[in-house]
Parts: sequence; structure tokens; C-alpha cells
Amino acid sequence: MGCLMNIAETLDRLPPLPAAATRLLRELGSPDADLDEAVRIIRTDESLTASVLRTANSAALGARGRTLDLRAAVVRLGARTVAHQALELAAAPTFRDAGVAFDVRRGEQWRAAIGGARAAEELGIRCGAEPERCFVAALLRDIGRLAFDLHHQQTGAEIPRPPAGEDFVAFEHRTFGVDHPTLGADLATRWGLPAEVCAAIRHHHHPPARDEGGSVLLDVVHLADAAARFAGLGLGCDGLLYPVSTAAMDRLGVDRGDLERLALSAAVAVFELEAGLNDPDDSAASRSDSPQPADRSARRTA
Repeated sequence: MGCLMNIAETLDRLPPLPAAATRLLRELGSPDADLDEAVRIIRTDESLTASVLRTANSAALGARGRTLDLRAAVVRLGARTVAHQALELAAAPTFRDAGVAFDVRRGEQWRAAIGGARAAEELGIRCGAEPERCFVAALLRDIGRLAFDLHHQQTGAEIPRPPAGEDFVAFEHRTFGVDHPTLGADLATRWGLPAEVCAAIRHHHHPPARDEGGSVLLDVVHLADAAARFAGLGLGCDGLLYPVSTAAMDRLGVDRGDLERLALSAAVAVFELEAGLNDPDDSAASRSDSPQPADRSARRTA
């Protein structure tokens, strides 16, 4: 498939997160957030505007009457929900076609990103971690796959299946001299993401112990990734070939039943989000730039 330098060089050709989404997240994350400024930022992005209005008008929220007032929609939803939508939409174009080198079907990487992010947020709340940071780190945990994908587009080679029983990250490193968690952390650093988020991406398959640089965030993202896989989200040639850290489970007080419940939450979150994106009351125009459900009828093509 290529050498370390060829794959790592693709990081320079990968796009940053959309400007409107990152500006909105900074604004909403500020202790003195300005709602009017948030609305101005949202208005600069067509798809974000449509998504906020669509969610605010959703019957699932019990909204009384439909609104076309963006400020009213932001007030109705709350800053946290709007921030989530900004991230989910930022991830949509990035992940919609991701994972081809790993034999992941079109749309599945986006579903895995969202499912894992929602699971991480839920687990973070339970464990006393900052839920928004858990959400961001889990959402972006597999961005290192993008470098492999771009290299695949240039060479046509896919990642082969490892020998039975071999850990997939170790297989990647042995085969290519680099692995997707390392590439993902490097890309997150180039995007200017917080150091702890970069560390969570780097260690999302193998969280270190506390005395080796580990943290609650790293354990949360690792277990959220496992939950998303248990839910069948984003599985490709790597499948379930990543060990679940029993040490991380012990540190967070999580058992197998908790992981199964998180997996169900992840699957339900993705289903509900897809249902909202396909609301029959929405116009075709408002949906044109929104993420679409996974195509389960055929393998994706490069």
C-alpha cells in the first residue's frame, strides 16, 4: 500500500474542519457566549442553518408550531444541542466517504463517528468528565483513516486482513510503519485541537494507565469506540480486531452490561439523527447538503 512517508504526507492534503462550525464551537464554548454572534455564524453556513431550523421544528422536541426564526430556534434548542449539530455537520462531509481503504461501506464511518460520540458523552457525564470534550474526541477518533483513504485513492490498494488474532493497530504499524491512531493524533494537532483531545485520538484503542499519561477522557473515548463497534457501526476489514481494555473498564467502574447499554444508546442516537435528516416535512433543498444514511445495498467505491 505504501511506505510511512507516503501515507504521512497525505496529512498535508487533508482539509481542516469547516470554519463556521469551529467558530460556532468556540463561541458557544465561551463562558460569556453571545447568542446573537452565534446566530450570525450559523447564518453563514446554509447546511447548518437548515439543520438548526429542522431540529428546532422537530416533533420529537415537542415544539409548538414551526419557526423560521433562527434566533428563536437557537434559544429553543439550547447552546449544547446547537454545538452538537455544528460538530455533526462538520463531520458529515469528512466522514461520508471515509473508510474505503478499510472496506467500510459508504456512510458507515459517519455513523460510527456519531454513535461513538454520543456514547462518549453519556459515559463522560456518568464518570464526571467534561461531556463536550468527550463528544469531540470520540467524534474525531478515527480521522487517521482519512490519510489511508487518500493514499488508497492514489494507489488503489486496500488494507489487507491481518492474521487471525492479531491486534489491528499492531498489524497496521507492522505492515505500513504507521497506524491510524497516530496519524489521527498528528492531524488533530495540525487542526489546532486541544492536547488532551489529540491524546484521546492517539490512544483510543490502547488507553494508558494513569501513571503513564492516561486520563478519564482517554478511557471514555476508548470504551465509547468499543460500544460503537458492539453496535455494528463502522465495521470494515478491521471488524472487532481491537482489544477492549479491562483496565479502563475497572478504572471507570464499567462492566460488560454497561458497554452493551452504551452500544444500544449509540445505535439509537444514530437512528434518531438519520430519521431527523430524512424528515418528510423537510424540503429537498434543505436536505441537499446534509449527511445521508449509510448505503447498505452495495459496497462503496473509491
